[in-house]
Amino acid sequence: MAELNNKIFGSIKGSLGDVVFRSRNEKNYIARKPKAYSAPGDSGFIERTGKFKMAVKLASAINSFFLLKKIWKDNSAAGKASFTRILQMNYPFVTENNFTNMVKMTPRSSFAVNLQNLSMTNQSLNIELAALSAASNINASVEKKIQILAIVFLYNPLHDGLPEFDFLKLLSLKLDIDNVNPLTFNIPLLTADSEIAANYGSSKIIFAAVTFDSEDALVQFSSTINHAVD
Repeated sequence: MAELNNKIFGSIKGSLGDVVFRSRNEKNYIARKPKAYSAPGDSGFIERTGKFKMAVKLASAINSFFLLKKIWKDNSAAGKASFTRILQMNYPFVTENNFTNMVKMTPRSSFAVNLQNLSMTNQSLNIELAALSAASNINASVEKKIQILAIVFLYNPLHDGLPEFDFLKLLSLKLDIDNVNPLTFNIPLLTADSEIAANYGSSKIIFAAVTFDSEDALVQFSSTINHAVD
């Protein structure tokens, strides 16, 4: 970009042929007009664009949970944003309109939960976990409460004009940790979420559990559970 020192034109803006004029801080500049950009129309480009779009939407859904955002930030290299880390972790496991059971809501963890039953209606998500045991890596003297953070991936729209997929973010109430009996979480859907869910024929749920001490401070997070609901 070149600067025009002679101001006989006053303040000049716009373009003429392949030349663009700009005015900034009372100075005139001249530059060559950038060539028009046309996005490639090949199938590979379209697939890559769709894959990236899916990865971004999934990462945004995960990062929208305050706890998960903090967990990823605390487990990422200094200076790396939680969203960026989530995106990098899950990009290999998504397609342009779905994802595999390898996607992660949380970083690698030594705490795991066992899913016994899961069901979903347009009104609620119901999750039953097996009783937590020593094999789950729970410290019952410290960890007192447990909560579920879930993402519902909706696909196969039932009506024309709807997005190919959508995401719902659900958060359970905190339950007392039980080392003897199964834990049952009933997570109601908001009316708006119920209306969205009713428009899709298939869903996939990914969720993780987080535990808290007696002061409600986060103790640890579980690995991710993936479950399809057709």
